[in-house]
Amino acid sequence: MLDAALSSWSAWWDTVSPSVAFLLALPFAVAAAGLLGDAVRRRCRGR
Repeated sequence: MLDAALSSWSAWWDTVSPSVAFLLALPFAVAAAGLLGDAVRRRCRGR
C-alpha cells in the first residue's frame, strides 16, 4: 500500500511544472528560514 502511494505521489510530481513546484515549496522555505533565524537569535542572546 505504501509503495502504491509513493508511486502515485511520484507520478503526480512528474506532471507538476517547475514554476508550480517552486510556488508550492516557497512557504516551506520561508518558514525554515524564519525558524533558523529565530534559533540563531536565541543562541546569540543566551551568550
